[in-house]
Amino acid sequence: MDLPVYATAKVHRDHHIEVAKALYSVPGNLIGQRVEVRADRALVRVFARAQLVKVHPRQAPGRRVTDPGDLPAERTAYALRDLDHLKRMAAGHGPAIGAFAAALLENPLPWTKMRQVYALLAW
Repeated sequence: MDLPVYATAKVHRDHHIEVAKALYSVPGNLIGQRVEVRADRALVRVFARAQLVKVHPRQAPGRRVTDPGDLPAERTAYALRDLDHLKRMAAGHGPAIGAFAAALLENPLPWTKMRQVYALLAW
């Protein structure tokens, strides 16, 4: 028997809500608001003002699911850890910066170096 979980969640500034210790993205116009959630084994449904606004596959605790359409365009690459986009941005600052950024990101855990590349691009 699949008993659904019902909850109320607050939409945080990062466009996500927490349901059963997993994170789910919602549209940015709901930031700061409370939404109603229905989660079963397969799906998480998010409602705002009794209207269905988002459906995600259910995630295990500690996991997250982010729909790029829920994020502002300027934050999508950062939030989704798009390494190729970051390398292209660095290359746009010149060949030396592009090569240095690519070398930083050639790492078994490249996302741990992303902040260094963003700091390099902020100069």
